[in-house]
Amino acid sequence: MNANYYILLLLFSLYQLCFSEKLRVYTKNSCFEGKSSSKFRNVVEFLGIPFATPPVGKYRFKAPRPVAKDGYGKRCFKALTPAKTCYFKRELTGFVGIDEWQPKSLNVSEDCLQLNMWVPKNKTGAVIVFIFGKGYYMGSPSLPQYEGSALASLTGSIVINLNYRLGVLGFAFYKHGHIIPGNMGLLDQQLGLEWIYQNIEKFGGKKSMITIVGDNQGASSATAHLFSHGSRKYFSRVVAVSGTISNSWALEKSHVLDSNFRKLIDKMNCSHKNEDVEIKCMQTADVSKLIRMAGTIENSEQLPIVYPFLPMDNDGFFFKNSLTKLLDQGQMKKNFDILIGKTSDEATIYMHRFMPCKRDGCSFDPKKNPESLVNQCYMNKFQYIHSIKLLVQSLRLRYIAIRKIMKLYGERKRQSLRHKASRIYADFIFDCEYVEFAKKISTYAANKYFYVMGKTSTLNAWSSWMGVTNDYQTHYIFGHPFLNPKKYGKKISNEQKFSTQVMKTLGKFAKEGKLFKSWRQFKRKKMVAAHVTHVLRENDRFRNVDVDTRKCKMIKYIKRHYKIVKS
Repeated sequence: MNANYYILLLLFSLYQLCFSEKLRVYTKNSCFEGKSSSKFRNVVEFLGIPFATPPVGKYRFKAPRPVAKDGYGKRCFKALTPAKTCYFKRELTGFVGIDEWQPKSLNVSEDCLQLNMWVPKNKTGAVIVFIFGKGYYMGSPSLPQYEGSALASLTGSIVINLNYRLGVLGFAFYKHGHIIPGNMGLLDQQLGLEWIYQNIEKFGGKKSMITIVGDNQGASSATAHLFSHGSRKYFSRVVAVSGTISNSWALEKSHVLDSNFRKLIDKMNCSHKNEDVEIKCMQTADVSKLIRMAGTIENSEQLPIVYPFLPMDNDGFFFKNSLTKLLDQGQMKKNFDILIGKTSDEATIYMHRFMPCKRDGCSFDPKKNPESLVNQCYMNKFQYIHSIKLLVQSLRLRYIAIRKIMKLYGERKRQSLRHKASRIYADFIFDCEYVEFAKKISTYAANKYFYVMGKTSTLNAWSSWMGVTNDYQTHYIFGHPFLNPKKYGKKISNEQKFSTQVMKTLGKFAKEGKLFKSWRQFKRKKMVAAHVTHVLRENDRFRNVDVDTRKCKMIKYIKRHYKIVKS
């Protein structure tokens, strides 16, 4: 063979060897050793980096503490193993739409305050910090769906998945915060953001170009940091996908959390007249049992779709005041860029949780085919009225609101009752609350955009009647069609193109804080959104839609005038 061939082969082999070598980054007090990604060779991954000391033993239920200067050891820290998953109770059902978010492969531990990072070779300086959702009671930064190498490679952004404590370990509250402060999970995120801000430039990012991205409850977390003095310094932009901190399901009142923790103390047989003895008992209790028992607590003051332990309003640590006052008085970060998004059908996958009984007409049996008759949410008129009654009760509205809601949604007689019910739930606890939040923060934001996702993922496992559900947007954000192309079959080409479009849009926003000229910014009195439905061709553009509908205005009126006020 030609000698030049062997020379080229040798050079290529050396290049592969060099690029696959474990790479090191030196920060002020430590050194981190990563490795090149197996899927995108131009990306180096640093996995499982601790950003706080383990919240275990006497530090369970306490605010997080930073890693000590010598906390990473004398040698270079080997960041080669994905971040551990914070404890949560797996509830496997046999249905992929639920089970794929809680695989058995996850390494679950209380020592979980770690992050995963993907650093591309060609960097723009932009940093994307992802906060996962899944209800504040489950989820992980190490889920395969959130693998950041494709996003980092295509956008030139450093991608970081941040962990935080979940459920009772992250959001318990007790005795006015003197014993358990509440919002530990948000404080975990805050400490993680601080670590990133202090160290990211050593990895090639710019601390002035940090964007927090969150989906569902991750989005409510992302927007929560706008209102915390302790967080504002550490980021410049926010992307909130299907969630804000002002949603009905995002925050809980202190007395509800206190009551729930008291119930848990009783269930754990830790009750004692001495509070110190009680808490020590809870801190030393078996964590698996603690999580399991926490999930059994019921409270009539909470929405059916929420977990017993959530972020808390006005805790005095993370939030210095009530969110209502912070919003109304503009006590928040200023001159930030924001992108808010939602799907066309925000409520459909939650309907069975509001109406779990078969007699309600909208239950979901995970053991049956999603397209089977039992999973179609076919409602009769009685069940439709009952669904409105359940919503009114959950939102603590007076019964007269039922009649007002039926009248508001009664004009489209050709629509199925199933569609009307899901639309009512979407408008009341998702869509219109997103819009109201956007209007309130618009005065203080710099660049501000809104979008409506109108495309369903090929991999969406839920019933087709549910439409564009809000749990598969991250597949496009993280380039899932590139990471798992075989799963998409014949639709792979279009799915990769659409994912590329989503990733490039996010990369542009993270780098510049602006989007394309054809994508109009929203204003308080003009709530326009881009309707994202397909892959754009040359000179094509998204259709703009008005998301501040007449119904949203009426819903605001109903919530205000028919709220049950405790005497």
